[in-house]
Amino acid sequence: MEKIAKNESNDEWMNEFGMPDVVYVHPTTGAKFYIGDESAASNLKTLEKCGIYNIVNAKGDQGKCYHEADSRFKYLRFQVSGSYSFPGINTPEGVLKFFGPAHDFID
Repeated sequence: MEKIAKNESNDEWMNEFGMPDVVYVHPTTGAKFYIGDESAASNLKTLEKCGIYNIVNAKGDQGKCYHEADSRFKYLRFQVSGSYSFPGINTPEGVLKFFGPAHDFID
């Protein structure tokens, strides 16, 4: 049974690990970029409340895409832990090349 914590407005929809964090807000559109954990990614009410429907699964093929059967959600499987072996990852150009697919999906 999942533990639910009440948020400040007394709505019972936030799991015990809380909300994903907003790390960027687009200055013109107001679009938000969130970073969250697996608990947030698995919680349908949390995703809907935040308006999150495009998700980068940073565990790649090892992670579960909890709502992929729901056509509102789009996923990118992106293996972040593979970065250490990516050719040129220790250069700015290598970092940009490695994160290119994630950038294109997010943008």
